Amino acid sequence: MAVNGNFINPKTITMKNIIKLTIILTTFTLVSCGKKAVQNQQLSPPEQSTLTATKSGTPKNIIALNRLAEQIVVEIVSENFLIGDKYITEASGVIIGKKNSTYYVLTANHIFDSDDGLFVVTRSEKPGKRGEELPLKFIKRYPNEDLAVVAFASLTDYEVAVVGEASLLDDEDGVYVGGWPGADDREGFQFTPAQVTNPRAGNNLNYQPTVPGEDVSEGMSGGAVLNEAGQLVGIHVGLVEEGGDGDGVLISTFLRMVSEEVEEVLVRGTPFASKSQERENEIPKNYGNATSFPTKKAVLTRHSISTATNISEVSTFNKTSLHTDNVWSVAISPDGQTIVTGSGDNTIKVWDMVTGNLKATLIGHHSGVGSVAISPDGKTIVSGSSDWTIKVWDLATGNLKATLTGHGSGVFSVAISPDGQTIVSSSRDETIKVWDLATGSLKTTLTGHRWSVMSVAISPDGQTIVSGGWDGTIKVWDMVTGNLKTTLTHLGSYVYSVAISPDGQTIVSGNSDSEYDDSTIKVWDMATGELKATLSGHSSGVGSVAISSDEQTIVSGSYDSTIKVWDMATGNLKATLSGHSDDVYSVAISPDGQAIVSGSIDNTIKVWDLATGNLKATFTIVNKKWVESIAITPDRQTIVSGSSDNTIKVWDMATGNLKATLSGHSDDVNSFAISPDGQTIVSGSDDKTIKVWDLATGNLKASLIGHHYNVKSVAITPDGQTIVSGSDDKTIKVWDLATGNLKAILTGHRYSVMSVAISPDGQTIVSGSWDNIKVWDLATGKIKSTLSGHGSRSVVISPDGKTIVSRSLYEIKMWDMATGNLKATLSDHNDDVNSFAISPDGQTIVSGSDDWSLKMWDIATGNLKATLTGHGDDVKSVAISPDGQVIVSGSWDNTIKVWDLATGKLKSTLTGHTSDVMSVAISPDGQNIVSGSSDNTIRVWSSR
Repeated sequence: MAVNGNFINPKTITMKNIIKLTIILTTFTLVSCGKKAVQNQQLSPPEQSTLTATKSGTPKNIIALNRLAEQIVVEIVSENFLIGDKYITEASGVIIGKKNSTYYVLTANHIFDSDDGLFVVTRSEKPGKRGEELPLKFIKRYPNEDLAVVAFASLTDYEVAVVGEASLLDDEDGVYVGGWPGADDREGFQFTPAQVTNPRAGNNLNYQPTVPGEDVSEGMSGGAVLNEAGQLVGIHVGLVEEGGDGDGVLISTFLRMVSEEVEEVLVRGTPFASKSQERENEIPKNYGNATSFPTKKAVLTRHSISTATNISEVSTFNKTSLHTDNVWSVAISPDGQTIVTGSGDNTIKVWDMVTGNLKATLIGHHSGVGSVAISPDGKTIVSGSSDWTIKVWDLATGNLKATLTGHGSGVFSVAISPDGQTIVSSSRDETIKVWDLATGSLKTTLTGHRWSVMSVAISPDGQTIVSGGWDGTIKVWDMVTGNLKTTLTHLGSYVYSVAISPDGQTIVSGNSDSEYDDSTIKVWDMATGELKATLSGHSSGVGSVAISSDEQTIVSGSYDSTIKVWDMATGNLKATLSGHSDDVYSVAISPDGQAIVSGSIDNTIKVWDLATGNLKATFTIVNKKWVESIAITPDRQTIVSGSSDNTIKVWDMATGNLKATLSGHSDDVNSFAISPDGQTIVSGSDDKTIKVWDLATGNLKASLIGHHYNVKSVAITPDGQTIVSGSDDKTIKVWDLATGNLKAILTGHRYSVMSVAISPDGQTIVSGSWDNIKVWDLATGKIKSTLSGHGSRSVVISPDGKTIVSRSLYEIKMWDMATGNLKATLSDHNDDVNSFAISPDGQTIVSGSDDWSLKMWDIATGNLKATLTGHGDDVKSVAISPDGQVIVSGSWDNTIKVWDLATGKLKSTLTGHTSDVMSVAISPDGQNIVSGSSDNTIRVWSSR
């Protein structure tokens, strides 16, 4: 199926010193690349300057820390914030968690005079421009500690802060304060390096800015205080005068008081949490309706696909036909036989209305699908997405017919004219666009709304467009001339949805709650603009409205999880349909007026009998549980995969059949290891336990309890007798695999132990932490050496046991195992390093990065041998074949690439995954490649 799309994602970073200048130049480069991508359908990887900090102990790549801070910190503004193009900043806040479409923000309590009239403003789209402006809801105040938790709803994919351990801070440790200065001192986002001055002053944290002339400004209250690993260690609450100290509240203070609602969405322990951890948290990724726009860091474009004829896909595991994310939009075909749904999983699905069977999946959008419409002849589907595009599909074949580009942000709503010749779309860019459906050409752009245009409808005679927006207005336009005919205004309402009655005489609008608590449906006279009726009953915003073909019934879907059925003539409530467990974002009525179809962020589509209100069918959506890691047993017979659904799955390599699901962990599985004899799996989890499983039967043999926090890494000694584990409790534990007894506890790290490795001779443990790397004698438990100057996310020992290779956020270091001396620093990547592999002969390191490239390094000299470019997004995983001839890489561009290790040339591109490729592995005989993806599948590729 053809894939085509456009997407701009420039980055915004500013400061008041040389760092500011460097970042501005970087941003300019990225913006230029973004514009060129839209015009030329291709984009070079982003180039970022590498800045060596002048302050001792600060990270080498301060740019990435700045970018992270800017992504997690939002502005909090007053209700009357708009003054021309300017606005008044009350304070800053930090995104600390997400559940479904709700983001939780930790900020300062002292900034709030009341609970009303406040908005959050994000900055994740255009440099220097506002992102989304969204109303805030209070969750909890902590006035004694000057903290508050507020929330906002958005379908955009935002970064979530990772909570660190502030108790480990010492005097003179470096921290970074990020926030948005007040209106009188506004120069964009401010990122201030500072030095801790009294880390254990009760519940507070004090720090002194270290850059000359740089202070923490008014408006930055509630901003982030990050440590050098990018973890959130405090919230800034106090102003700093010239030469004075800044004042923050320790994050550990907040954690002692945190409510259960917020506790369950916090991300802990691992800095720079992956976009695929959703997160989202989400986190499944929630895209596609009212507030979405492109979310990936890279530009997704049409790629040149070169698939080798000798590589083919032989198996797909756990493939599901259902959506893997929230349902944002539904439509019913004119004959009432087909339902079309748009989802946050970037796909459109076509279902049989009667049987509920899936007829087709349409793949092509690169972000959530917020709106779908079906042409009057039932032959065409039109979809609008947060990837800024509109796509036109053939309903019978599923083929993509056209991609319409021109909107400057996410497309919220699409409609097709009664004659099937025209598409009307609305966007967060505040415009409505009218397109010729046959040619795809833009006919006109309607401007007049002052905020996001959430919904559009076309009158039955095709002469009028009605639009509803977040500016609280409904606008009526002449379809032919594009002239504005009238504006209907109701104070205090955000208009989320509009519908026009079949006779063209009535407009129905769904409104969102605000300061005036207006969660109503309003009925308007189209000709006069008179408000005819207000239908009250929902307890939260109304996201969707529909009118039956006989004009007797209005149906509304609300964020209160219900659907209500109203008598259109009298305004009386006829029925309330309860069954969804979360926000209802879309409703449609079948042409015969007998059925209602609803889509919700509870991951279900429901079909209801309109006359009785009975539930007729539920299409349950599979929650998105992405495959995070894969391994192949030494006998090449079995694949083991780890997923974010807290399970480990065991698959038959030859048939693709699921042999066993290892269930027992109550939280994410972070790491697993397979014993050398291939009979045992050991897994480590955020539930603080290590579990030992029998690979053949899937039975749980033992649970090892002793760690006090998340278990981040496990390894098995080459003789298969000992387990070594690393944890967020800063310890390494050594266990007897046969008995499960704890043999030793190794202490000495000051931060979480992120990775452990065992030497080929089984005598030495190497542990990686954010403070340093330590080498331990396995027999005695004593520290042999400490490798300082590099906080490490992962450590690996070379096949000959002579070299330790460690990976931090931005670079790779090589150390001499015997002496502990640093041999080389590999730092040519321009963004996070996600994965690396060592060739079997121990001569080459291959690394993959968020700068979209792979790099090959000579392990003896540390010299860069080659840079491999071709991926169109972050490279998340790399592997090298057992014969040392081939490199395999997996990327967020949904592809796997196969490279010649000797020459660095691209041999082939493997396509088939519909989402990020998170992990790749090569079988011991080199005959198969195995890939794991966020699309909830594992694929096996044969290179024979």
